Formats: sequence, C-alpha cells, structure tokens
Amino acid sequence: MTSTRATAITVLLFLVVLVTAPGMAAGAPSSAPRTTDPDGVSAVVSVNGVKPTVVTTATGPTVVVAGTVRNTGHRTLHTPLVRVQRGQPARRAADLRSELAADPATFEINGEFRQIADALAPGASAGFSLTMPLHGPGGLRITEPGVYPLLVNLNATPDDGGQARVADSRTLLPVLSLPADRDRARSYAADPSLASTGLGPDGSIAANTRDPARFAMLWPIAAPPQAVPGRIGAGATDTIVLVNENLARSMSPGGRLHNLLDGLRPVISAPADDPRAVFRRSLCLAVDPDLLVTVTAMTHGYSTLADARNRSGATKPGTGQAQASAWLADLKKLAAKQCVVALPYAGADADALHRVGNTGLTRLAFDGGADLVDSLLGVASIRGLAIPAAGTLTADGADELGKADLTTALVGSDTVAPRGRSAASGQYSIAGNHLATFDRPIGAALGAAGSRPTTGPLTPETQAVDLRDESPVSRRQAALASLAFPAIAVPDPRFPARPGDPLPVAGRSSLIVPPVYWSITPADAVDLAATAALLLQSGAATPTPIPGVIAETGRATAPASLVAPPGTETADGESPWWLPSATAAASINGSANLSWQLQSALVTPAAGASPDRYMSPLRYDLLRGLPAPVQAVTPTVARGARAAHVTAVSDALAQMRKSVTILDPGGKYTQVSERSPLLLVTRNELALPIRVKIDTTAPNDFDIGDVGVIEVPARGTRQVQFPAQSKSSEATSVRFTLVSASGVQLGGEPIMLSVNSNAYGKPLFVVTLVAAGILVLLVARRLWHRFRGTPDPADADRPEASPQDRFLAGRDYSWRHGEATPPNPTGDTDD
Repeated sequence: MTSTRATAITVLLFLVVLVTAPGMAAGAPSSAPRTTDPDGVSAVVSVNGVKPTVVTTATGPTVVVAGTVRNTGHRTLHTPLVRVQRGQPARRAADLRSELAADPATFEINGEFRQIADALAPGASAGFSLTMPLHGPGGLRITEPGVYPLLVNLNATPDDGGQARVADSRTLLPVLSLPADRDRARSYAADPSLASTGLGPDGSIAANTRDPARFAMLWPIAAPPQAVPGRIGAGATDTIVLVNENLARSMSPGGRLHNLLDGLRPVISAPADDPRAVFRRSLCLAVDPDLLVTVTAMTHGYSTLADARNRSGATKPGTGQAQASAWLADLKKLAAKQCVVALPYAGADADALHRVGNTGLTRLAFDGGADLVDSLLGVASIRGLAIPAAGTLTADGADELGKADLTTALVGSDTVAPRGRSAASGQYSIAGNHLATFDRPIGAALGAAGSRPTTGPLTPETQAVDLRDESPVSRRQAALASLAFPAIAVPDPRFPARPGDPLPVAGRSSLIVPPVYWSITPADAVDLAATAALLLQSGAATPTPIPGVIAETGRATAPASLVAPPGTETADGESPWWLPSATAAASINGSANLSWQLQSALVTPAAGASPDRYMSPLRYDLLRGLPAPVQAVTPTVARGARAAHVTAVSDALAQMRKSVTILDPGGKYTQVSERSPLLLVTRNELALPIRVKIDTTAPNDFDIGDVGVIEVPARGTRQVQFPAQSKSSEATSVRFTLVSASGVQLGGEPIMLSVNSNAYGKPLFVVTLVAAGILVLLVARRLWHRFRGTPDPADADRPEASPQDRFLAGRDYSWRHGEATPPNPTGDTDD
C-alpha cells in the first residue's frame, strides 16, 4: 500500500511539472514588487518606448522615454510626478542585471520631475513622455560610450499622506557612440590629440573599433518535454501521447515557438544588401532534438491525456496535428538556409549523465541528438561542440563529454577560473578540453525579454531582477543594451588587467547564448536583429560563424580550472538537486542497458518501424529525466519528475518482457511413444517480431533437443516442436524458460511441464530381447528335428491321437464342418 501511494505521488509530481512547465520556465521573481505598499498605495510604471534604442553619432542629442502610469492601489494618487534617473555605467557583464536590481539611491543623475496629471484615482492611468539631453545641465550627463541604467521614478501624494516614491521602472540605454556636442568640440579644438580617444572635431565620439568583438549568437529552439513517459513505440508503431496541448498552442500563431520562427524569418530571408544579412552570418540555430522528435510524431497524429492526473488513464485525440505540420515545415525551410547545431537531447545534463555512467546514453544525448536533427530537418548540423543547457560543467561532466568524443564545449564564464590573466578571447584549455565562454548575465537579459520572461534557477541573488511590473518594452530595451555590451565595453589598454582580474566581458569573442526556453516576440526579434546589424556595420563587432568559434576554441591554450558557478554550491556531502541519486542513477543505467538488449532481439519487419525507432522512446524518456537546471522548479518537484520517468520506463520494460510468453499447455503432456516430440506455442504481443530461445531443463532419463533461435511474429503465435526421447515410463518434469536471443528472460516465471510416456525403459527392453532369443531357439530346435526326421523329445509325453483325430486331421475344412457325412471309420452299422 505504501509503495502504491508513493508511486501515485511521484506520477502526480511529474504531471505537475509537465502541465505547468511553460509557466515555471518563466521563473519566480526573487523579490517583492517595488510597486506595492501595505497601506494600499501602489502603482505600475510601464515604459512603452525608448528613442533611440541605441545612441549613436546619428541619433541626435536627446533621449526620449515614454510610457504610462497606472494606479493599482486603493487610494487616489495626487500630483503624480515622474522623472528619469541614471546610474553608473556597467563595468562588468554582471552589472547588466545587478544595476537593475540596485537601490534607487544609486541612480544619482536626476532629471527634472514632470507632473502627468492632477490626480490618479484607483485604476486610472496617465501617459508621459520625458525628453532628456545626453549632455549638459538637467541631462543624463553621458560623456562616453557605455551601457547606462535608467530609472523612471514616480512620486505622488496619496490620500491622507505625504509625498513619497510610489513606483519605478528600470531599463538600460546602450551608447555605442555619441553625437556632436559643442562643449566637446571646444575641447577638441583646444587639444586635437584627443582624436586618439575617438573624439571628432564636431564633438562627436566614434564607436571604439580598435578591438572588434567577434560576434556569434545562438538562436535556441526548444521546449520542455511534454511526452508521457513509458510508451514503447511512441511515434513509430503507436501514436505519441502528450500531457496536454501546450505544444500545439505554442506552435500556433502568437505562441512562443511560432514567434521564434516569425522573428527569425526576416533575418534569414534578408537580401544580401540588407544590414541584417551580416547578422545572419553570425547566427546559428540551436535545436533541441527532443522537440523535433515530439513534433514529428505529432504530424502523424497524437493523443493527449483525458485526465492529466492519470498518466495511464484514458486519452483523447490531439487537435494540433495541422499546427505541428506547418511549424515543422517552416522550420525545415529556415534551417536549410542557416547554420544549425544540436542541443543535448531534452537538455540532458552532462554531470547527471556522468552519475548514471552509461556511455551509450551519453552518446545518444549528444551525437545521437545531432543525428536526429540532421535526419528530421534534412540538414548537416555543426558537429564538435557541446552546449550544456544550463551553461555549467564540472570535471566529471567534461569526462563524460569525452566519452562522446566531445572535447569542445560552450559554458558560462562563471564556470571557468583562469589561472593567471583572463584570456582576451574567453577561450581556455582545461585538462584536454577546450572551452569557449559566454556571459550568463547577457543571456539572462535576453531571457527576461519576450512574452514569458525567464529568470534561471542559477541566477545569483544580486542579479535577480523583479520582472513582474516591467513592461515588454522595458525588458526588450534592457536585452538590446546587454546584447551591445560586449561590443561597447572594450578593455582599455591604458589599464591592463592584473592576473586574476576579470575582463568586462568573458572575452572579445562576444558569444551570445540566450536561455534554451526564451520567448522573444517578433517585435523583440526585429529590434534585436537591428541592434546586432548596427554593431556589425559600425565595426565594433565582426561576424564570426560558429564553425569559426569551434576552430578557434580548439586552439586555445590559456590555462584555467572548472569551478561551481553561483547557485550550484551545496553543503558538504550533498549533491546538487538536479543530479540523480545513486538509486535513480543505477535504475537509469540498468533500464538503458536492458532496452538495448531487448532491441537487439527484435526483427525489422518488411514494412514498419525499425527496432531502434521502436525502443528509442524509452531511452528518450530516461534522458528527459536528467535535465540541466534551466527551469525554476523546486528540488522536490524536479526529483518527482525524474522518479516518474525512471519508474515509467522500468514498468514499460517489465511489461515488454511479459508480452512474449509460452502458452502453458495445462501442466501435463502425454507422449504417444517414447520418441514423440513435445509441442509448445509461443505468443508475441509486441508490435515487432522477436527472436527468442527456449531453454530446457529435464532429468537424465529424458532427452530433449535444442530448437535454436526462433522468430515469433509480431502480435502472433508460433508452434515449436521439440525432439524428445523418454527413457522411462515414469512421469517426468521438464522446465521451459523463454529468453530473447540476446539473453533476456521473457514471459515471467519458467513453465513446468509434467510429461507421461508409454515407454517402459531398459527392463522391458532386456525382457523383450531374452524372450525373442528363447523363441528363436525353440523354433530352431523344432526345425532341426523335423529336417532329420527324428521325433522331438518335447513330444514324448504327448498322448496318442485317437482314430477319430487322425481321421479328421486328414480331411479338409469344409468336410469337417458338415458339408459331407463322415464314414464310419470302424465299418460298424448303426444297428
């Protein structure tokens, strides 16, 4: 009873993960909203536009921030005032997030307050548009390129209260270069040598192109797994079953996956003279093979659970087959024109795979995933690069990648500790492995944009930004500024870094890696592509295709060591929550091995799925149970989801073994003769034929032949005839054990058969021989005396025959039976 209850709880936790996965991917904010007051005073400041999105020499001397203020409290806000404040420019990539979470007092450059209404009643809104000079009194006082945090502050006087700060909104302003300015022009006239700093005669400051960032960007296309685990042949011999219709909705217009392709299409289809064409050279699609497998199966029809709480319960037809077909066809067209690289299958974690210790499963997650991407999209994906889903890697994980012949990986810069000075390229060599690094805060900023802003579970507290009240435009603007940061933050050669000092960014490689489940909208993608094109056209960045990144990283020599990034530390002796326990790891390893053993016994039918396609869904389920920490779920829910996958696969394999059986003939069998064969019937309920052997065990006085390997048809039976010879008339017990051709026991417990035979064994054989010999001797003796004409002594004691007997002996059969009247042998008359 306890086991059943535990299993039910495990399944329920798994379903909670799948049903709510998209929401959990968004992550929970780390702090309370900045716009709520216990006295019922609250408001939301929404930034609806920042112009220009990137400051350059051609954008003019001012910045315009527009938006709305909405009173979300229960008290009227009188004399609402707004102003723009600026903080210190980001010096490190981490500042891109921490500055947005900083105390308002750190935004020291203040503009003037502007009143936007006389009062705001509860639920009322008012718009604003604030214009700030880049330089000069009352302006932002920006004198050099950089990425600057902006804060829109709302002050108001609530009913029965004094004036107070009520709410704010934060974003980032990237300044690639600065337009003309009279004060700086006078400085140039006084000292023309300032031209070496990028200052122009008109007071403009050019973008720093001295050391362009080598720009490359991944475009992740992935989704949380939605397939119900434990379904043998799902998508091959049987329709796949999903927990719900989340994927269908995501692939429909307006859905997250649909938006990813919509945002990508203008970039890939841009003509050669379009600025976005340069961005296209640096862009590579990073595709999760699990998503492709699931969507491909959906195109052939699928089902969903009728009750999401009952994994083994009834199902209903899926409604998103058309959406899946259209989305997959669209992806194939885009992928055919663009660089494609495979993500680990279902985001499987290298460290978790190391804990399992199954090399075949590791190869399936990486090499096998790339093979799936190639076959399902019809492309030749980029090989030789591992992309851990969470950007983390340990020495154990690196060893596991080596088993898949992967020695080059893309990881977060907080995973690597340089030995000495940081490498300007952001590329390192560690114990035979070569690592290219990216700045996780930049990826976090991209993940915070879009329809479902995400905050990864490994985000340090100082970088966890409250996203609940930030508008889509505000989050988009921060993402664009973060994208531009590596190209803007050029290390100053006048102040070389000391050994161990971090560079402003991971390296001039400027690798941009968004979260795997990011959710940018087409509008986000338009601005993102425009910003990237601007950086590349300005010369602050140069396009670097991913194959070039792999080649450069393979030549890296800068020494470093792997460290645990923030959020992964654990107490002594404890494992990170996303790694499987020793028991779960052993179960996963055993199930993977058993699946391959059973697969090797299956036979490919003349038409239909191959054994690999039939068994692969179970191994995919095991990989789905080993995800990297990319979703904001609690450890309890994560462990429950893993346990559900592991249990479902184990149960499916057990049921598969029970599906191939020997039909019990009833326990007794009678041989007609001592050499009569034994007849048995095998049954196969699987969708594929299977090769099996029947091992027999019998006493020494019963010989039974070996029929070798036999093939049992799919969903059918086969009669098997065993040559047998019984040497005893006694009942004999024979045990029959069904095993696959690969040695896996099938059909549950062996069958015991009681065999009865009509044979009498050796004693009867001896008696028969003796009797035959005696008979031969007697016949020979009789013939011997007859041939010699001598009486047989055996007849000496026989009585003399009467005359009547002698007479009858001389007559024929008919006469003796009354057809003639016998004469009186003595000649006497009747009278």
